[in-house]
Amino acid sequence: MVATAPNALVVNKDFPARNVAELIALAKKDPGKLSFGSSGVGGANHLSGELFRQMAGIDIVHIPIRAQLRP
Repeated sequence: MVATAPNALVVNKDFPARNVAELIALAKKDPGKLSFGSSGVGGANHLSGELFRQMAGIDIVHIPIRAQLRP
């Protein structure tokens, strides 16, 4: 092992899924409708989201969110 990185799965309080099983069921019901964000392409959060997608057998869309740097 080279490194470890903690991750968290977080949804809006109004999101209908209350656990991971419900999230997977929603994603399977409507493939391609749900998305997940990360700090950018190829980072730990992006890759863990892709691993989750693959292991769960779901079709969710990655949205890279570029951090805004302040001068």
